[in-house]
Amino acid sequence: MSNPSETTLGKPEPKRTTGILRNASSYHQNQETVIPLGNEKVEVDNESDDDDEHDGNSESGTYEDAISGRWGEGPSRVNVINAEKDFKKLERQLTRRSSLYRTQTGEKTPGDNGDFDLTSYLQDIIPRAEDAGIKRRNLGVVWENLEVMGEGLGAQYIKTFADPFIGLSNLINPYFWAKKAFSKSEAAPKTITKTILHPMNGFCKDGEMILVLGRPGAGCSTLLRVLANDRKNYKSVSGEVTYGPFNPEDIALHHRGEVLYNQEDDFHYPTLTVRQTLTTALKTKTPGKRLPEQAHKKQFVEEFLDALTKMYGLTKQVETVVGNAFIRGISGGERKRLSIAEQMATRSSVNMWDGSTRGLDASSALDYVKSLRVMTNLMKKATMVSIYQASENIYDLFDKVILLYEGHCIYFGPANHARQYFIDLGFECPARQTTADYLTAITDPNERKARRGFEQFEDAFKSSAFNTSMEKDRAEYQSSVSENIPVAHFKEATKQVKQKHVSVENPYTISFVGQVKTLTVRQLQLTRGDVASVISRYASNVIKAVVVGSVFFKLGTDASGTFTRGGVLFFSLLFNALISQAELPMAMQGRPILYKHKNFAMYRPSAFAISQICVDIPLIIVQIALFAVVLYFMSGLQLAAGKWFFFVFILFLTAMCMTAFFRMWAAVSATFDSASRNSGLILLALILYSGYMIPYQSMHPWFIWIFWINPLAYAFKALISNEMSGLMFNCAGPTMIPHGPGYNDVQYQVCALAGSKPGQTMVDGSDYLYAAYRYKTSEMWLDVLAVFLFWMFFVLITCLALEKIEFGKGGFSTNVFKKGSVVIENKPEDEESRPAASISTVTASNTTAKESSSIELEMAKGAVFAWENLDYVVPYKSDPSGKKQLLTGIAGLVKPGTMTALMGSSGAGKTTLLDVLAQRKNIGTITGQVEVDGEPLRRDFQRTTGYCEQLDVHVPECTVREALQFSANLRQPADVPEEEKNAYVEEIIHILEMENIADALVGTTESGLGISVEEQVGSSKNSSLGEPTSGLDAQASYNIMRFMRKLTDQGQAILCTIHQPSSQLFAFFDDLLLLAKGGRTVFFGELGSDSENLINYFEKNGAPHCAPDANPAEYILDVVNARHSELNWPQIWEKSPEKVDLLADIKATRKHNAVVSSNEGLEYATDSSTQLKYVFRRMARTYWRLPQYNFGRVFMMVIFALLNGFSFFKLGPSKVDLQSRVFVIFQIMVMAALLVNMVQPRFHMERQWFYRELAGKYYGWKAFAISIMVIEIPYIILSGTIFFLVFYWTVGFVTSPILVFFTWLMIVVFCLFAITLGQLIAALTPSTTVAALLNPFIFSALNLFCGVMIAKDQMPKFWSSWMYWLDPYHYIIEALVSVQLHDVPVRCASEEFSIFNVPLGQTCQSYAAAFMEKASGYINNPNDTANCQYCQYEYGQDFYSALSMDFANRWRNLGIMCIYLAFNIIMVMVAIRYVRWDRR
Repeated sequence: MSNPSETTLGKPEPKRTTGILRNASSYHQNQETVIPLGNEKVEVDNESDDDDEHDGNSESGTYEDAISGRWGEGPSRVNVINAEKDFKKLERQLTRRSSLYRTQTGEKTPGDNGDFDLTSYLQDIIPRAEDAGIKRRNLGVVWENLEVMGEGLGAQYIKTFADPFIGLSNLINPYFWAKKAFSKSEAAPKTITKTILHPMNGFCKDGEMILVLGRPGAGCSTLLRVLANDRKNYKSVSGEVTYGPFNPEDIALHHRGEVLYNQEDDFHYPTLTVRQTLTTALKTKTPGKRLPEQAHKKQFVEEFLDALTKMYGLTKQVETVVGNAFIRGISGGERKRLSIAEQMATRSSVNMWDGSTRGLDASSALDYVKSLRVMTNLMKKATMVSIYQASENIYDLFDKVILLYEGHCIYFGPANHARQYFIDLGFECPARQTTADYLTAITDPNERKARRGFEQFEDAFKSSAFNTSMEKDRAEYQSSVSENIPVAHFKEATKQVKQKHVSVENPYTISFVGQVKTLTVRQLQLTRGDVASVISRYASNVIKAVVVGSVFFKLGTDASGTFTRGGVLFFSLLFNALISQAELPMAMQGRPILYKHKNFAMYRPSAFAISQICVDIPLIIVQIALFAVVLYFMSGLQLAAGKWFFFVFILFLTAMCMTAFFRMWAAVSATFDSASRNSGLILLALILYSGYMIPYQSMHPWFIWIFWINPLAYAFKALISNEMSGLMFNCAGPTMIPHGPGYNDVQYQVCALAGSKPGQTMVDGSDYLYAAYRYKTSEMWLDVLAVFLFWMFFVLITCLALEKIEFGKGGFSTNVFKKGSVVIENKPEDEESRPAASISTVTASNTTAKESSSIELEMAKGAVFAWENLDYVVPYKSDPSGKKQLLTGIAGLVKPGTMTALMGSSGAGKTTLLDVLAQRKNIGTITGQVEVDGEPLRRDFQRTTGYCEQLDVHVPECTVREALQFSANLRQPADVPEEEKNAYVEEIIHILEMENIADALVGTTESGLGISVEEQVGSSKNSSLGEPTSGLDAQASYNIMRFMRKLTDQGQAILCTIHQPSSQLFAFFDDLLLLAKGGRTVFFGELGSDSENLINYFEKNGAPHCAPDANPAEYILDVVNARHSELNWPQIWEKSPEKVDLLADIKATRKHNAVVSSNEGLEYATDSSTQLKYVFRRMARTYWRLPQYNFGRVFMMVIFALLNGFSFFKLGPSKVDLQSRVFVIFQIMVMAALLVNMVQPRFHMERQWFYRELAGKYYGWKAFAISIMVIEIPYIILSGTIFFLVFYWTVGFVTSPILVFFTWLMIVVFCLFAITLGQLIAALTPSTTVAALLNPFIFSALNLFCGVMIAKDQMPKFWSSWMYWLDPYHYIIEALVSVQLHDVPVRCASEEFSIFNVPLGQTCQSYAAAFMEKASGYINNPNDTANCQYCQYEYGQDFYSALSMDFANRWRNLGIMCIYLAFNIIMVMVAIRYVRWDRR
């Protein structure tokens, strides 16, 4: 491979022999050597000949010597060089270039002198692989005229609750259609397309590393995504992209795992350990042909796992869970390294790394890029990387650089010529600015310093020698591809990788069965990691079984045991179906991980679906067995072993079927809301048409098809057939008609049970079943087959959906703007054609700020913030002591008017320290003193201290401007007028150059700028910021730091963590607090001019000399990160005079008492009414902008009303219609579960923002509690009213105005009750998943004791004496049933009469006279002498009085429901006040 720097592009440059950086910029030119090793060329540094002299005395060397490999760990940089050296020298050099991998752990592994040496590891592996006949898979990537179109700015406006209603009204509005028809102006396109990448050419060879630079929005991520063959988020991708001999279609179909994209965000299962996460990746990528000593797959996995964890410093964390925002696990930096290791485990040929150094400290970032360099060189991979704020050391590792500006490629060529190219164009390069920052600054009109009149970058590049040379190289490379990488050779190498029975055309490495095995193991690990939810599921199941079993205790075989048997069977079916609903949130949460692994070609999504089933089977068998053992025997069902096993089998099949049903909805739905709504509605239809509530013969012909496509119907049919076959019911006693004294002859009586025969007291269960339900017991096994086939069908749809459909934009986002706002788009031509900026950004911004606004940032003067002997210990299971110390004896001091940097490697405890100082921790033990102005913290500390967290959360439905105004209004003193606060917000938006996104929704803004500002809008004396510059380019970071500096100069005290500062950013700080692993102090003090105090401290304590042009921030991190193992920096600090001075300074602050102002004792800046005003205003705005939630709820209730209304359409006067009236009212109760399932995720979301803002003392709990409940009222009244209007007259309920009004009122009160109950459950649970497990339990109990499933008189005394009266549903159902049935005349249909004969000489009337005096109902043919027709009910009250209901109680019941509603409201407030789930 030729090095780009060998090509002469312009005049030759002088060579330097010092510094052996990979591709040092032109002023660091280096010599190169290629040494043959086996059949490969291995490229390494050529160090200067006096290298040996420097080996032993690193301490006298310079810092440049250090980074060049002459001290400490030596260079882990592997350079492309061109001289001759013997292999021994090479080996010695590479071995010293090793600690890449030790820096994070600091541990020594036996036999390797403490270093894991990736280079020598690969040097060892590669020849052995070649000897074993293992072929390489090498691909490059070439693109020609690549152009990408996406959604343009301004294409979308915020959708509101009114939009769907306006759309519906427009459909029937003639004026709208007339206006549309005669309008002369062209209709605006629905979506505006924008060119993200303009046509460009380029290539990346195998064995080459390219750096992609540009500001956010320049198209860096798009370029990497498209080159990684991820095109789904773009409108169109044109031009030609080839990967060696393959086109994108070939790669997608057959070689997907060879071309990978690694995005900024980390997606992992939080409950898996690091070992489990990586082992899964390695098992799915274990090759078929391995080294001879790796005969077993397990050996390969173990060896590779060992190498990966050492390489990325994860050896100590191997058994630690990964964790996330809610589960304590490894640190953010370690999580990022795990993502990198996981992608490395795939051994792909072409890798695109997008912003992968975000969240890593400077030394970890450098080590990561070094490892990429080594892998690229020795394994001949094609690597492209985008990095914001790349240090000079990182930059020098790359062969080429691509610079993008507004989607145009303005430079593509050797990395070491890029700086000179732009200097030659006339752009000034500031001293000490890194090359990467300088190149990115070129694309910022405010930042670049150019000669006047220069306009077009792209044209300048296209006419340059670099472009000509690159085009020539690209053509040569393309022609060489067909020779060097023939398709046959690549396929042969690929075939070696595949395991047995895997085709070379298959993108996956292991067989489908192997994938299922691997994923089943992972699924079991996930289940073990979440044992609590499994146990709670089993416990709730057993409790439910005990409750239901005791309600239906020892059912008799008399007439009363018929309908109740159906009830207990229906209930057991229903509960096990509902509990499966908890699958929804779980399936949605794991989706990003599934998509990532699918793109990595680790396993088929369908293998994942099947592995879940494999783990479900034993779990559900245990669940059903526990349930069945309790319920079956308590309720006294038939005691036959065969029948019990059949009962268990049917419940098991149904539970598996319904679990698959909910997973199917998760797989085909874009959001949790839509999945929950759609699956919930269909579940209600399935329950309604299961054959219990509406018997088959009574079903409306319009909807009877639901019965035939309903797994629950077949399951219920099988269960009841199993129970009824072989049972005989005794009809003696009150069930005989007529009965009483004088009616003793069975010849003249009839049993009232369906299926009875005149003159017989016993009824066969099968006859009853056919008469009551139209079910045949002979069809039992057909029903079982139907349930099994439905299960298979749902699984098949889930597998297909997971394979074919992908939702979400995968980190790709589009801005959404407020209606009426003017969308400002900075057009590239405007920027390029404006006069060149000749003054620096700081000056320009300060001038414009002063011109445009008279408000200065003088809202608060700072206070002295000091802490001493700060220790923080947390509970930790893995440690024998049961605890872990995260901070150890930390002291520090931040004075007004100073900015202090908080630095350290990832995992050193920077974020932990900020959390402790900002009083955000509520787990663990904190000891030590924290003081403001020499006094202990006051109540107003959290309000007057701004704290911006590293992973901040914001209300996504607010615009940037609204979010800032909200903060200003609540955190600045109450006596500041609102106009002044708003003007202050405008000033801040202007300073941060956020005008173009000020009216964009926070939830979708691509810029992270709004995140670090909101805290500053409040009136804060001290500010703490967690990595405000992470994920931003150099210019955005510079603007943020400039803003922080401006606040500091106004007298604020600022403490700020920072990961990879350039020397320019570092210069903004006054002081530095440096931490080492374990939260121990390495240094605290003033930096001094050009950081001289800091450098002097380290140099005098034994660190190497720092070169004048080195970045001090990188120098100190390099020095501290175990590079000098013999120097213990925390110990040096403990004994240093600097520490004594610091403690003296802290002590001195205690002498000065602060002047207490009037509002300093206030916990909140504003009073409760003001808090409520702003919180409610924001909540109202949020809900108005949630049409998917609020309109979704209205839509769901309309569908539910139509389903019920037409299922029970225009109910008549017959006996079965009477029963249907009760069931249709009972169905209204089922709606509560749907409402609750929608309100809980919303509540948990809102509570997340509340916890954040409560910690910052924006407002108290009362404002949130009142707002979250009051805001639901108008929407729920509207939803309930629409439901009532659609449903009431469709069913054919009574038309008396007062009763119609009463029913409406009751339905609205019920809807409010359901919403507040849902909020109460949500307030008492930590997450939606836990709430989803509780819901079926609570609602089943409410349905069970309301008096419909089993009448009060039939309930055991234990339950009827208290639970019946405690159940709110009892009062709603009594009120609605009595109102709808009172005085409604009943006329039995011909088949509903009980027909009996009379003795000779008597008429029906005379024979039954004594019976009719006590009985309800009427005789239809009183004068006949045979076949007397008796109807059990004459009026509706005859029916409901048997259910212990009374029309006179209706207003009392409404009052009791209002009391329940008030109880819910009070309990929600109590729960919000006292139950806290933000543990951290």
